[in-house]
Order: sequence, then C-alpha cells, then structure tokens
Amino acid sequence: MAPVSVVAVMTGDALLLTRQRIEALGIHCQLQAVEWGAELANVLLTHPADEWPSLILLDGRENRPDRMLTLQRLKSDYRLRAIPAVWLASPGDNPIPAYELDVNSVIEVANTPTSFVETIDQLCQYWLMLVQLPQETDAQAV
Repeated sequence: MAPVSVVAVMTGDALLLTRQRIEALGIHCQLQAVEWGAELANVLLTHPADEWPSLILLDGRENRPDRMLTLQRLKSDYRLRAIPAVWLASPGDNPIPAYELDVNSVIEVANTPTSFVETIDQLCQYWLMLVQLPQETDAQAV
C-alpha cells in the first residue's frame, strides 16, 4: 500500500512534533512541509492530480494571514476542494471563518507540548487511520 500523502502548512516545533508522532504511530505517510501556503493551490495545479495530497494540515495558530488565504484558495478551486483540509486553532479562536471557507475540521490545540502531542496523536489516528481519504487517483475523476 502506498503511503498517504499529507501536506502540512506549519513550521518549527509543530512540524517536528507532527512528523515524530506520525512515525511513532507507525502510520505509512509521506509528510511534505510547506512554510508559506499562499501559493499552495497554484503549485498543486501545476502537478498532475495523481500527485496531489490526500490531506492538508493548516496550522492557524500562528495567526498568519497566508494560512486563511491558503484555505480560501484551496477550497475555491473546484479541482482542489475535494482534498480534505484540517485547521489547527488556538484555544478561544473563532472557528467560523475557517468553516465558512469549507474547511473539513477545526481542531483546538493547546499550546503546551504535551497537549499538542496528545491532540496530534488523535488527529493522526482519526484522519490517517479511520477516515477514508481520497486517493490520488480519485482526484482525476474531479
């Protein structure tokens, strides 16, 4: 079975811990990190659909405007909108703007390393082990 392809729009410790948790859980996953996501939709559209990720993780906790713009661009393109996107939010953040842009899930992530690890474990178990994600070949039917 081919690894699940995931794009993570995140940096620093969040990216490092996410990568470590995927490996620790034994999930067969190819994690590609993107620091600046504003051009992600354009970059994906330059590749064949069978090379698109099955899941996109967007770390909205950094409160960078490019993250919301990334989500908007992904979900506004009829070819890319079927790729599930998960928005990571800080406690107390308003989830409505992300849901209005058709994000598939908003997950509140505490700012402590222990809580982050627990949340990422649950996220990975759900999104990468339980959910039936679109396969790269499914994207061609769009």
